[in-house]
Amino acid sequence: MSSTPFEYPIAGPNAYFSDPCVPEDTTTPRLVTDDGIEYVRTPEEHFANLSANGYPWKPNYAMIEGMRMHYVDVGSPDAEEIVLLLHGQPSWSFLYRKMIPVLEERGFRVLALDWLGMGKSDKPVDLSQHTFLKQVERLKAFIKQVVPEAMDEPTINLFIQDWGSLIGFRVVGDEPQWFRRVVSANGNLPVIPKNPFTIVNPVNYNCSDTRSMLDVGMDRFQSNPCGADQSCFGIWANYALTSPALLPSDVIQIATTMTLDDGALAQYDAPFPDFVYKAAIRTFPSMIAGLHEPESGNTAAWASLGEFSRPYLALAGEDDPGLGSEETQDRLTSHIPGASVHEFEHKRYPDAGHFIQEDVGEEMAAYVADFIQGTPFMDEGPAELEGVDDASSVAVHGAELNGGMLVFLMAALFLRKFMSVF
Repeated sequence: MSSTPFEYPIAGPNAYFSDPCVPEDTTTPRLVTDDGIEYVRTPEEHFANLSANGYPWKPNYAMIEGMRMHYVDVGSPDAEEIVLLLHGQPSWSFLYRKMIPVLEERGFRVLALDWLGMGKSDKPVDLSQHTFLKQVERLKAFIKQVVPEAMDEPTINLFIQDWGSLIGFRVVGDEPQWFRRVVSANGNLPVIPKNPFTIVNPVNYNCSDTRSMLDVGMDRFQSNPCGADQSCFGIWANYALTSPALLPSDVIQIATTMTLDDGALAQYDAPFPDFVYKAAIRTFPSMIAGLHEPESGNTAAWASLGEFSRPYLALAGEDDPGLGSEETQDRLTSHIPGASVHEFEHKRYPDAGHFIQEDVGEEMAAYVADFIQGTPFMDEGPAELEGVDDASSVAVHGAELNGGMLVFLMAALFLRKFMSVF
């Protein structure tokens, strides 16, 4: 492992193929942007069963850095309220199939994007194309292109979860004037002074590691317990980077309380028919290791969130002991002023896990719609708060907790699945 600071993953000689477990791909067409970014595009036939599994919407594309970023766009383009839904890793907008119809029926325009590298979006092949700051800039570019009216006045109601919350909160902190309301569900914004994670770099596939996600969890608690410490999240990040057995459907099912049917699970794997398509889902967990404050900008964004006085709602799944913990929820509601400008409860769903959209999607969507329609649009700017420097220092302390919570999320989810085997 490299001892140099981790900024982005460097591809080693076996980063993309490694005999005998990952054969070299000589058939998938490689496309190249004008700026030289190599990417692949999942053939449409791999999405043939989407409609039968509750995802009937036609594709829309924004051109971001010369690549197609896919998004769902339903409801009237003249709707008074716009809802933007952000997913995390290794999911895609298919995760929102239970929420989109409820929100559309309530009269909203609903947008649900796929990050570059996931879902129906184009997929950069180079691992170093998938960094936190690149995703932040891509979201900003997407909003400017698809919701240009947000440049003139607060327009967007943002719903964020998992990595969608880390990226989404950052953009709200950077550009608060774009957003009318914010809802997080199992989310947080890390503010990490120094990278605490040891991530393998350069990156190579490890053919000797054929474990599934459940195998990793069982091994972790039987022979290599790491509990709620930073090494535990590092194990997950390195597994995602190097394991040839990484399968999105495994991750989704482990972190969901309900049992998903085979048809739904297959749709989570559909965007990734071969290894060459998986660069984003491999690298997303390790993006956190590239954050260094204050240089990365999350310290300033966290301070800005401490001035966000438009309505904010924090939701959580009780079966997500990390991003859904009471500590994480309280960290957000105590810091963001908009959490207290309304009378809506910051709910905790007892039968929901990390991928809360699967467990309580319809119920949660109805509550989010009530929240949007039940809180007046506040056109004034962010509140003026005293002690911004203090807010920044609190954020740094809170981020250390968040690092532990991210770790504990994976550890506890694995433990729950492990215990359910017996």
